[in-house]
Amino acid sequence: MANCKSIFLVLFLTLFQVLSTFAYSDKQLLKASSKTSNKIISLQDQKFEQILRGPRENSYILLLLTATSPNVNCANCLEFEPMFANMAASWFQDHPDGKTLDGTKNLFFAKADVKDTNNLPPIFTYYEITHVPRIMLFTPNGSTKDFQSINFDGEGKEHVTRTIDAVQRYMEINEFAYHEPIDWASVIITSISAFVIIFVAKRHGDILLKVLKMRLLWGIGCVAFIILMLGGFMFNQIKHPQLAGVGKDGGILYFLERETQNQFAIETQVLGVIYGLFSILVVGLTMGVPKIDYFYSKPDDATKVKAGVSIILAIAIYMVFTGLTNIFKMKNVGYPYPLRSLTQFLFH
Repeated sequence: MANCKSIFLVLFLTLFQVLSTFAYSDKQLLKASSKTSNKIISLQDQKFEQILRGPRENSYILLLLTATSPNVNCANCLEFEPMFANMAASWFQDHPDGKTLDGTKNLFFAKADVKDTNNLPPIFTYYEITHVPRIMLFTPNGSTKDFQSINFDGEGKEHVTRTIDAVQRYMEINEFAYHEPIDWASVIITSISAFVIIFVAKRHGDILLKVLKMRLLWGIGCVAFIILMLGGFMFNQIKHPQLAGVGKDGGILYFLERETQNQFAIETQVLGVIYGLFSILVVGLTMGVPKIDYFYSKPDDATKVKAGVSIILAIAIYMVFTGLTNIFKMKNVGYPYPLRSLTQFLFH
């Protein structure tokens, strides 16, 4: 009976070892990539060795090691991840089966992402990764150690161009085209806006000319533009950061603290609202309050109302500006101009 158990144990360990050394073939890599909508194979678990190990007779694997966790605060990771996804989409758009045009080579895409700093994917430990993003190109008929590192440098789309150039150089091909995704929302908005402008210009040109000469309209437009730029709207358009983050306790993070060069996209919206409220309150205090006289026949009544509205607007301005300076201090600990909240005045 003991011998039977020993034999069974040996067979089990042997089978386990065989399964653990199982490697993905070219067809299995294609099948694995087809399981995901973006055609990128996930290497979050222990299976990464099976996928990256041979035989892979004719297949290259382009691997991205990244970290989109807010705790890591990797701006390059957040910027490059959608570009990498579009690289995979572009390749499979022109090569549905992953094969080159002559059918002699394959290219597949894989990714591992640090989403929790307390639970790193095994592949990061295996390769002793100390910085991200990291791009690696695994060659056919190789082991997990046979890869070419692709330098991550440049700005914006330069990362994509340099990566594609490197892949084509190592694979000895010249057929990897990067297709920019179509922003249909922008196309539709532009088309509708152009139609409306042309229609109004033809039918009501004289009215349009009067509107364009309105000082108030230009003033609102200039203030709105300034608010967008101060809030970081252009930063979001260039960097495409994630909307918000997740803290260690699972709560939503709206601001990247101690980061003056990076931000979440929602920071732009919050700052835009604050700047907008601040502008409205200041305009109301400086231009709106004096016009209260037109609504009262008795000067004393007008004076009381003006005093009350002025106090309310002044307190509101102080509160809004306090929130703004608190954000500045959160982003830059050395910010020297914090304002005291109203509760500090009331309860001290």
